[in-house]
Amino acid sequence: MLRLLLLFISVSLLGACAISKDIAYDLPSGVLEGPETTGERFKLNTAYAIASAHRPMAGSVEVNTVSGSITEKDTLDKSYSSIFRVDLGLTSRIDLKSDNMLSLGDVGPNLYGVKIQLLGDSALHKTKGLKWAALFKAGKNDWKTTFSVSGNTGSINIDILAMEAASILGYRYSNKWLAYTTQVYRKVTADSHSTALQTKSYDAEISSRSFSLLVGTEYTRNKNSQVRMETGLVHTLMIRPNISMTSPYFGIVFNRTWF
Repeated sequence: MLRLLLLFISVSLLGACAISKDIAYDLPSGVLEGPETTGERFKLNTAYAIASAHRPMAGSVEVNTVSGSITEKDTLDKSYSSIFRVDLGLTSRIDLKSDNMLSLGDVGPNLYGVKIQLLGDSALHKTKGLKWAALFKAGKNDWKTTFSVSGNTGSINIDILAMEAASILGYRYSNKWLAYTTQVYRKVTADSHSTALQTKSYDAEISSRSFSLLVGTEYTRNKNSQVRMETGLVHTLMIRPNISMTSPYFGIVFNRTWF
C-alpha cells in the first residue's frame, strides 16, 4: 500500500484561463501480511514495506474558467507504494492494525483495521502447522485546496474512501520459515468537486476494484526480526471509467517486534 493517494493540483494560464488537475492514488496491491497474529496482549510490532501497485488516475481534467468547457483523460498505470505499519496485540488471536502510507507528496487515507487468527498458533509460539487469518481494513480522507487564476478564485474538494478484506492461509514448517497464500479484495473511491469563478462547477469520480492472488514466504532472522516477501497477480478494474489491468506483483516487508 507505499501511497493510498498521490494528488497534485497545477494551475496555469492557457489562453483563456484554464484550471488543470490530476487525481490519483497509490496502494500496495497486496496486504503484506502473514497468517499469524502477534500472539499476546499489548505486544507491539512495527514494519516497513514496499510493493508494486496500480495507480488509477483521472488525469488531464481541464476546466476553462471562461467557457466552462471540460477535457478529461482517464488512465490506469503501474506504480510503487510504501507503508509504515504498527501492529498491537489485543488478544492472543486479534491484532489491531495501522497502515501509514508514505509519500513525497500529498497522501491518501491511512488504513486501520483488525487481523483475526482463525486457525493455528500465533507468531509468539512459532509452532509448526497450518495457519489461517482474516484481515479487514478501511480508511477515509478529506482533502481541500483553494486557488486563484487572474484574480478568479476556486476550490477543489477530494473525498477518498478505501476498504479491503483478505484471507491468508499458510503453513509454518520450522521456527525460521513460513509459507502462505493470500486472496485480497479492495475497493477504493475518490470523489472530487471543483468550482471556478464561484459559479461553475465540475464533479469527478474514480472508483476501482482490485483482486489479488498472492504467495509469500517469511523468514525469522532472530527473536525480534522477520523478513517477508510475496509475489503474485493483481487485477484492477476501474468502474468509472471502464478500464482494467492485470499485472505481476512483488512486495517485501521488514518486521520488528519490540516487546
